[in-house]
Amino acid sequence: MGPVNLFTVRDLFNHRGGIVDDKVSRKLWNAVLRITGYLIRKRRNDRVFRGTIVNIMRLFQDIQLKSFEWINRRAKNIRFEWEKWIVRPQSCGTVQGGAGED
Repeated sequence: MGPVNLFTVRDLFNHRGGIVDDKVSRKLWNAVLRITGYLIRKRRNDRVFRGTIVNIMRLFQDIQLKSFEWINRRAKNIRFEWEKWIVRPQSCGTVQGGAGED
């Protein structure tokens, strides 16, 4: 993803992250954004109230891991492979269809 000019939270959620503009991609992008916001707020609170040091690389890794875990556990028809998720998350999913599949 290249440079992005965003001025509001709405701009951020409307930006697609350079991914295909379909319903599934929008949902995935929104999930990653929500997890990112949650973890940034959590780290900020840890810093303010507990005095912990925030490691940016660790935060990024936590966002990758939590996004992967959350989406894989909650998505009904999509499964991701961890190795591909780390390299190129927007194109690593496989949609599982058909009756009777989990």
